[in-house]
Amino acid sequence: MIIKPDSVEKRLIGKILEKIENTSFNLESMELTYASERQLVEHYKNLKNREFFRDLIKYMLSGPIIVLRVSGDNAIDELHKLAGNTDPNLAQPETIRGNLSVYGGDKMHNFIHTSDSKQNAINELNIWFDEDRPCNL
Repeated sequence: MIIKPDSVEKRLIGKILEKIENTSFNLESMELTYASERQLVEHYKNLKNREFFRDLIKYMLSGPIIVLRVSGDNAIDELHKLAGNTDPNLAQPETIRGNLSVYGGDKMHNFIHTSDSKQNAINELNIWFDEDRPCNL
C-alpha cells in the first residue's frame, strides 16, 4: 500500500492509518520515502501506454510517500475494498477514499494505492522494500 503525496501534504496519514488499524490487518512495516522515477516506472509499468502515465509519474515524484506492508486474512482483496473506488467522489463513505473525499481528489489524486492482485502485491513490495528480503505472500 502507498499513501500518496496528496495525503502526506494534506496531513491525512493518521486518518488513513486509523481506518487500517480499525480492521484485522497487521501493519508489518511503514516507511516515509521519496520515490525515484525508476521505482515509479516499474511500479506503474502496466499503465505505461496510458495517456496519463507521465502525469502520474510526475505527481508521485512531487512529494514524499509512505509505503506500507500490511498483512492479514485475504489482505489484498480486503484492503482493496477498504480503499474504495479509485474516484474518491464515487467511493462509498465507509471506505478510505470515500471518507477522505471531503478533501478533494480525483482518479489520480486519490490518497492511496493498493495492490489489485497477489502477484502485483509481491512485485510492488519488492520495489519498495529491502531487496535483500524479497517478499513472498
